[in-house]
Amino acid sequence: MKMITYKGFTIPEEVIPTVKALKDFQFREDDVVITSFPKTGVTWLQEIVWLIANDLNFDGALTSPLQERFPFLEWPLPGVPAISAMAERRFIKTHLPPTILFKPLEEGSPNSSEVKPKVISIIRNPKDTAISYFCFARMNKLIDFKDIFDDFLLFFLPGQVPYGPIAEHYIDVLRLQKQFGKEERKQSDQRVLIIQYEELHFHFQREIDKLCDFLGKPRLDAEKMKALQDHCSFRLMSVNRMVNYEHWDELGLRNLDEARFFRSGKVGDWQKYIDKQQNDALNKWIAADFGGIFEFKFGDESFVE
Repeated sequence: MKMITYKGFTIPEEVIPTVKALKDFQFREDDVVITSFPKTGVTWLQEIVWLIANDLNFDGALTSPLQERFPFLEWPLPGVPAISAMAERRFIKTHLPPTILFKPLEEGSPNSSEVKPKVISIIRNPKDTAISYFCFARMNKLIDFKDIFDDFLLFFLPGQVPYGPIAEHYIDVLRLQKQFGKEERKQSDQRVLIIQYEELHFHFQREIDKLCDFLGKPRLDAEKMKALQDHCSFRLMSVNRMVNYEHWDELGLRNLDEARFFRSGKVGDWQKYIDKQQNDALNKWIAADFGGIFEFKFGDESFVE
């Protein structure tokens, strides 16, 4: 997979046609866009968001593939022209950061009054993300990474993996939220919401309430909350063909001797794989690239200075 540096990000060459097509792409006010770095829990969040926005239509979710309900913007299928032509409300997934995804929003510029979609992002402990991305890179034949984790870090830490660097991706979403995300009083009027993977894992109901408020939907009662949590559990999603990307096996896109698309889903899973030397290197990287940026706590690890 050949990479190109574009606006400070590492972008797969195959994605560049989409990037060029975005200049003519019009986002709608009722669009829901998930823009997140890979392997941060995006598929999990997609299924949750689609169900909340569609009044827990479990029948629809169990009979229609996620990639059709929530198309991947830069993937060749269905493609930007097809997404542009969709008449129904659009749910769009992308790994492109806001700097690339949206036109400049300088105050007073012609673009500052353009229609803004609902934007949701999910962030995750960079260590768990690194392990998940490493396993994905070995599993995905389009990437077809063959080496060990130490070698993967040589690419991951400086951001030389698709859509890297991760820190810049997180910063870009935070910048977008600051720009036009929090000035509104009502949560349903806000345009940008950031969800933490760890908080969604440990405090599911509280984070679902945030998503309901953001999407302008009624909060769920106890029975509906349990139904959503069960449907979106790792156990059930990992065997649900509508979301688990099993079709990749049939298309020959997965190295069958590597992990499946749904691998673990656990918080702190990195501790099983990362040794002390690797952890020291990751801690130095986090301090340098993330230091002073976040006031978030990822599971048991706090990156607050």
